[in-house]
Parts: sequence; C-alpha cells; structure tokens
Amino acid sequence: MKLLSRKNKVCGFFLRMEFLMCMVFLLSCTKPGTEKPLVVHSVSTAKEIELLQTLHSVYAFQNDFQPAIAGSSGLVCILGDITYPPQSKVNCLDSLTGKLNWQRDIGTASGIIMAPDEIYITYGGRPGVERYDFAGNSIWSRSLTGTSVVYAYLNKNHIQLFMHPERYLVLDNRTGEIVEEQKGEEIIFSTDTNSYIRSFGIESRSKDLSQLYWHMQLPNNIRLAPIFTKESILVRTGRTHGAIICVDRKTGEILWETDDNIISNITYLSDVNTLFALAN
Repeated sequence: MKLLSRKNKVCGFFLRMEFLMCMVFLLSCTKPGTEKPLVVHSVSTAKEIELLQTLHSVYAFQNDFQPAIAGSSGLVCILGDITYPPQSKVNCLDSLTGKLNWQRDIGTASGIIMAPDEIYITYGGRPGVERYDFAGNSIWSRSLTGTSVVYAYLNKNHIQLFMHPERYLVLDNRTGEIVEEQKGEEIIFSTDTNSYIRSFGIESRSKDLSQLYWHMQLPNNIRLAPIFTKESILVRTGRTHGAIICVDRKTGEILWETDDNIISNITYLSDVNTLFALAN
C-alpha cells in the first residue's frame, strides 16, 4: 500500500494495494452540456502526485458492499492486518508518516466509516456496530439480529444500516441506541422527506414509502454502497469492474456515466465536489 498526496490542491491521500497500478480519476458531477466531467491523471507520471510512504504486506478484508479502508483528519484505518500472517484487526495509521497509531483485535468486520473524531466498524456473521474515537478508545458497541450489515451511512447524528435479511435500522451515533426500524424493505438511505430503496436499481419514495417519485433501472444489480451527495447519487455498477453513474437525486435522471472500466469503490470529497476511483 502506498500513501500519496496531491500538491497545492487537495490536501489528502490515496490508498492503493500493491497489485493495483492504475489511473486516478477526478470527476465532478456536472450536467450534460457543461464542462467535461472526466479528467485523467496517471499516478506514475502526474507531477502533482508525491509519494509520501510505502507500506508493504497490507492485508485488507474483502467485501463487495463496503470499503475496508477509510481515512479522515490525518488518520487512515484498515480492516485486516499490516503483518503476516494476517489477523482480524483494525489498524489505524498516521496518514503522513505511515506510523501505526493503534491497533485492535476485531471479529468478522464488514466495513468501516470515518468522520472527524468518529470511527464506526460494522460486522457480519454476528452483526453489530462499534464506535471508536481517534485514540482507539471504544465508545459503544451494539449487537444486532440478522446475518450481516450490507450498507452503512453516517448522516447527521445517525448511523443508517441496511441489514440482511431486509431490514432498515437507524442508530443514534452518540449512544448506539436504535431510534428507527423498518422490516421487509430494502431501504438503503433516508432523509427527512425521502427514502431510497434498492430495487433492481434505485427508487426514490416518500418517507412513509407510500409515494413513488422515480425509479432508475440499472444494467445489473448494485453491490458497492451508493454515495449520496447533496444533489446526486453516485452508483458503482458491476462486481470486479463496472461503471460509475451519476444520478440526479430529485429526478432520477442520469447526468453522466463512465466507461465500464472502474475496478474500485468511490471516494468522494465534498469540500471540493470531486470523486476518485481506480480504472484498469
């Protein structure tokens, strides 16, 4: 795994496993007729890319639905291990130096979400959610029923979970208490007025599900968790490779899509309205 930064513009980093020597895509959700949304930079040749650290023997959990690597506020956390033979751990590193800040043994994790001062780990097998602070202290742990957490979103003061079998749960992120639950519906994300459902694509309904606003059919079923920005939904189709589709949240209109050559999940930076992905 290598940590890289872009000089002068976005003060961030990229994480890549050593078997991925790819292109980095910078995309902006622009509507048809405006500037071209896709700009390509080669990691190996782009002058604004600077190698900071290289970390060998990184073993991340494989999950087709949630990412196993996340970062925020100078901390990078990996579900898996950074030594051989790999164990089930969460490893949190300094993003600039690659130094291990802390490490904890965990069970069969399914995904990780990070925000400033907040780390949430979701679990399959025996489903649940744990919250840690950036020093590695456990804040709370919540066990759940079912077989796994498929998707997880942090929205305001809530953790939204799409579970299997089909169940939608909302937890208070400060306490871990369940504040909302709906069974039998594939709700993946909700706002005060809308619920978004995975149904051979995505559909937008009223909060109580009684009114259908729009339905967007996809060429294949969604696996990786869609990203919800203020105005758009970013969907990654396929499994080993697929396309990124940008959808208008109000209308369900497809604003743009890439070629069928994306091989990673999507990272979105809201402060610069830019997303990153790896292509083959």
